Amino acid sequence: MNKIKFASIITAVALATSIGAVAAKPDEKEPKQHFRLPENAVEIEPNVFALGTARDTDGSLVEGYAFVHPKYENGKYGKGSGPKGGGTTCYAFLASGAKWKSVEPYLFNPANTDNFDEATAALQLAAGITEWEKNVSPDIISAGTVTSDPLSAESVTPDGLNEVFFAQLDDTSTIAVTITWGVFGGPPQNRKLVEWDM
Repeated sequence: MNKIKFASIITAVALATSIGAVAAKPDEKEPKQHFRLPENAVEIEPNVFALGTARDTDGSLVEGYAFVHPKYENGKYGKGSGPKGGGTTCYAFLASGAKWKSVEPYLFNPANTDNFDEATAALQLAAGITEWEKNVSPDIISAGTVTSDPLSAESVTPDGLNEVFFAQLDDTSTIAVTITWGVFGGPPQNRKLVEWDM
């Protein structure tokens, strides 16, 4: 299998939405949503976990991966080697041809227990996506919808929704987890990304 490299659309988003939340004071009165990787997740690269296969909402067989975004001291990025052959240090593909095939909408629930202003969180998320999309063509993420509905990161099987929300994580050195589902094998023209949750 091709070494796992990911076009981390979401890394910029993770950093944009986590900046204010990390420094905010927690409010222990509100219940915290919790996220944990499933027990069957296998670490295949540092901070990259294979989640196995499942059926997409259209019945296609897809693979899932979780990308754990660690918090670096003093806000400095890690010194990873970065993608090879992608032509940029911003992203690389999981597999040749594995891309979004259409413009993707997303849902965002800005509720959090860190007293981080929800409107600001929504604006920062949108700004992070806009900044990232300045460097890609065509656009792949459409306008998001802010919701108060509970959202979940699908780590067992995709539900057809791209979802972003705040949650308590088991590892306090992690600022975000991105889950991506797609078709990464077979003929390159049939490969695609089908869902992301953060």
